[in-house]
Amino acid sequence: MNTTPELFTRDGHTVVRASDGTFLRVTASTTTASAADLYRQVGERLAERAAQHAAPIPGREGISLAGDPADLAALAPALSGLDATPRSPTSPDRALIVQVVAGRTQYRELDHLAAAGTGVLRCYREGDLVLIDPLMLGPEDPTGSQVLRRRIAASPAAADLNAWLDTAGEHTPGLDDLDPVALDMAGARLRQIIAAWQHNTAELPRLRRTLWMLDCATLAASEHPVLAFPEPAARPQPRSLSRP
Repeated sequence: MNTTPELFTRDGHTVVRASDGTFLRVTASTTTASAADLYRQVGERLAERAAQHAAPIPGREGISLAGDPADLAALAPALSGLDATPRSPTSPDRALIVQVVAGRTQYRELDHLAAAGTGVLRCYREGDLVLIDPLMLGPEDPTGSQVLRRRIAASPAAADLNAWLDTAGEHTPGLDDLDPVALDMAGARLRQIIAAWQHNTAELPRLRRTLWMLDCATLAASEHPVLAFPEPAARPQPRSLSRP
């Protein structure tokens, strides 16, 4: 993070350009300091300002990680600098869990957490494709199970995709042997979503309804809208036809 002061004079006033593009005017009391003191004081103020700007919203500082250790190790460089710790059965979940999914049963295993206030961000690989689900923060967001069903419904080979997913955990490689550029792109997307959540940016609503897909063979990325839908009511059990 660059906090080196960029000072210049405009209309007789000393102006500072902060690293985030904001322009700040130096007060008259500060301008009486020597050049060395001025740079030091301005540099300290800019460092404090940058730290405050980068700090996540309170309560969104840390994330939990779930998945195969090799996959999590592959993502470690992309998540560096974050307060990220592996999920533990002996400690409570953080406000957000980043999950690397392996196998169909894991798509839905954390779906219940959103109702309790824990967000879930899923990432997974299917052959040469890396997919990142919409960020799930509440019951109004699509669950992992719903994303999967939407994908199957939209596929021109729905029956084949459905059958393949039943055994995908047996033959789908993980993230640890991805092409380095593809891994960097997937990691950058995860980091983008996490940052939007930590700072509640304007793009957060869109990220809660967007499935991201990377073709690792071509490095072409695409986005696909996915909306939640009301789950159908459970089918009633048929009444017995036998007489008492």
